[in-house]
Amino acid sequence: MRTVVATALLVVCLGGRGNEQTASPSDPADPSASSPSATATASATASADPEPAWRAEYWHDVAVEVPGDWWFGSAPLRLPQAGDVDLYCGWGATYSPAGDRAGPREAMRVQPGYVGRPVPLDDTCENVAQSASVPVEPYLWFDSPFPIGVRRLAEGWVEQTWELEGTRMTVATTDDEVRRHVVGSAVGGATCLANRGDLLDPSSEVVPPEDEEDLVCAYRRERGEAWLTYATPLDRERAQRFVAAFDAAPDQDLPAGRACDLGGDDEWVVVQVAGTAYVVRPQLHGCPHVQGDGRTVGLTEALVEPWSTGGVPAVLLSRQP
Repeated sequence: MRTVVATALLVVCLGGRGNEQTASPSDPADPSASSPSATATASATASADPEPAWRAEYWHDVAVEVPGDWWFGSAPLRLPQAGDVDLYCGWGATYSPAGDRAGPREAMRVQPGYVGRPVPLDDTCENVAQSASVPVEPYLWFDSPFPIGVRRLAEGWVEQTWELEGTRMTVATTDDEVRRHVVGSAVGGATCLANRGDLLDPSSEVVPPEDEEDLVCAYRRERGEAWLTYATPLDRERAQRFVAAFDAAPDQDLPAGRACDLGGDDEWVVVQVAGTAYVVRPQLHGCPHVQGDGRTVGLTEALVEPWSTGGVPAVLLSRQP
């Protein structure tokens, strides 16, 4: 697993963000000046080409659609040990849509785009304020550090930043249709609970899902709260494999005290299957386990593989190599 340590941070300065023009949110190029439905209609009629497949991406209390072939990666974040500086700890598209980490050759290729969340995916960090003038790949960043509005960069790149439900997002692309669709698709509310206080106390009763939909919901500790970082439907075959592995696993008694560091979790995965919520506690240090249906079992690869797909590996530090 990669760990970011203050003294180990390598901040790379790659030059200024030059050749840019700033437009206000009411700029005609800014689709947030019109309603999402009007934007979607305009985008649909702007070209005779069929739209690409889109998928929903979730963060905290927002949902946004992006092209289905976009990868997963990091987004700028602020580390307390690095001071009041926005750092990018990654290299763009890192995990494929299927959840496979890019190998050495794939890491050198330019991918169709990626969805970035403020999770460090590499030890080498870059000062965003001194980064390259134009992006290498299209992206959507959650918790963006940029001001709201539209910025026109060099080589046809347009970077738009907007805010919804307390989350600031930036989309950067050379394709205006894609940009308008992404911004116009953003809605509040998510398919999983955005904030779960029941995850912070391992002895508390897990709140069951409100519906029967099979889902994977990943959470991280932020400012003392458990916030949603990723969500995706879980197909029937994977759901059945997870439940079968859970049913076959022996019960585990968790010792009290510091031996298992109970309550010290920083990330969780809630697997919802047929109206039952299973809480996966990966725990970097302690006793990784799964709780659900009145039982506690040890965490094994058979209980990880079914849900570790899509963007899940990109948001869990416990799944990093």
